[in-house]
Amino acid sequence: MTAGIKGRLATVEEALAAASAPGGPLSPDELLTLDERQAFPTDAARLLDEVGAARLYVDGGTGGVLGGLFDLTLLVRLLARRDLTIAVGHAKTFLGAVSVWVAGDIDQRERLAAEILDGAVVSWGLTERGHGGDLLACRVRAEPASAGWNLTGEKWLINNATRGHLICVLARTRPQGGPRGFSLFLFDKRKADPRTWRTLPKVPTHGIRGADISGIAFAATPVAPEALIGAPGTGLETTLKALQLTRTMCCGLSLGALDQAIALGSDYVRRRTLYGKRLADIPNIRYELGRAVATRYAAEAIVFAATRLALTATAEMAVVSAITKALVPELCQGAISAIGEVLGLRGFLSADEPYRTFQKLDRDHRVVAIFDGSTAVCRSQLIEHFPLLARAAPDAGGGDSLLTMPTRPSNVGRLTVLSRRCSLVDRLGADGGVIARRAAAGDLPDWVPALAFAALESLHVTRARMAEQSWGLHRVPQHVFDIARDFELCFAAAAACHLWTHGQADPGEGLWLAGALAVIEEKLPCRAGAAHSDAFEALGDRLLAAAGGPVPTLFGAGMAPL
Repeated sequence: MTAGIKGRLATVEEALAAASAPGGPLSPDELLTLDERQAFPTDAARLLDEVGAARLYVDGGTGGVLGGLFDLTLLVRLLARRDLTIAVGHAKTFLGAVSVWVAGDIDQRERLAAEILDGAVVSWGLTERGHGGDLLACRVRAEPASAGWNLTGEKWLINNATRGHLICVLARTRPQGGPRGFSLFLFDKRKADPRTWRTLPKVPTHGIRGADISGIAFAATPVAPEALIGAPGTGLETTLKALQLTRTMCCGLSLGALDQAIALGSDYVRRRTLYGKRLADIPNIRYELGRAVATRYAAEAIVFAATRLALTATAEMAVVSAITKALVPELCQGAISAIGEVLGLRGFLSADEPYRTFQKLDRDHRVVAIFDGSTAVCRSQLIEHFPLLARAAPDAGGGDSLLTMPTRPSNVGRLTVLSRRCSLVDRLGADGGVIARRAAAGDLPDWVPALAFAALESLHVTRARMAEQSWGLHRVPQHVFDIARDFELCFAAAAACHLWTHGQADPGEGLWLAGALAVIEEKLPCRAGAAHSDAFEALGDRLLAAAGGPVPTLFGAGMAPL
């Protein structure tokens, strides 16, 4: 992370902390009022514009400060730990712009960068009524016209379709469709004839109630030739590549939501008494909060690995992003739900603060698993890679980290629709050996290597099962999705082991690794049988001993206390 990006993130975090004070646009009372009214947090969005948060949606080559996915994901996390609605609504501009970053020419990138830096809101028009995210079923069409193209049809359930100034629209450019039958267009509402298009009403939602989830309808709406992004017929390929970046970024929403849930839960158990003692002094309560912290460590390791692999192993992101988007929201939602059980009925029935805030974040977070490809969609993409992943060979490792920040700039041109391997998983055996040696030297509890090798054994079993599978088109049985999840868990273990063995997360201290591996091992097909509850209890003790201090995290040190 460069000094410029650090400074920008620090400025944003300082502004967020100030805005969260009573009476501020991000204060709990204000956010709950807006949620009840299903109103967008306009004042909070204006504040983010004023402190230059949008500069992180634009890379340094075109006037912004974005250096990589980690920086962007950290920004999303900072926003989400205050409010998921503002995080979803503001960061959507990156999602709307990413197709231009991936496939646009230099003039398009510079023009869009200038618009974003000047405050433009950009949306992404992919989904449609009746067939959702089935991109091959897209019915909005773009037909050649004398002065460019004409758009006809309707995009629906589009975040910021009404608030946005520009919308990146996926449209059918060949009547028969097919992989080369779609193109992308950057539609500027401010320049278009208002008689030829209209926005659709906001749709009430269970979570993120204030978000502008609406739509747009076109009626032979003219767009200029320069609105076409990339070559005609490349829209689907560009979208699939762009999704590899946005799916990874979306996981910052889950990390931020879990940050907030842990802060609310730990504050509650410190204050609440039961049978003459604080809830914080009850061993089971400390255990459950410690498991939530351990879950966050596991999720952080996955997200950090994915954001770095986008730079160091860009061609593997089709697999990595699918794994990350499928597993991280699922893990985080499980921990949030467990904290809800710690709160008891107050997490569901109370009309008082801070319990209403917890109810809101629980509702809001459930939608994250759907964004940019649902869990099932992402696992389906991973399943398509089974033949390749099953044949991959272990990597003995050369001593270098796969996740070290490269000196060369990021190059989205290296993204591919199909990945041929997953290098981080291939290193699991080598990293497990390092962990065993370090445990023998007393640097880790002696049961931690058993967790790492349970993951390695699970990887061997999972790859063997991958190689055995065969199924008909559109008839993938449930057990194949279970195999995909097992591979995701192996990736999670590999990420945690690799970060620890290379000292990239918490040098010289292994409690976070023990907790992360314990959470993962609970779900693996091969179990170690190790007594690892001590890790959850120790993490709970650490969390509850830090009263008034920042919530401990692997990354994003310096985040203001919630």
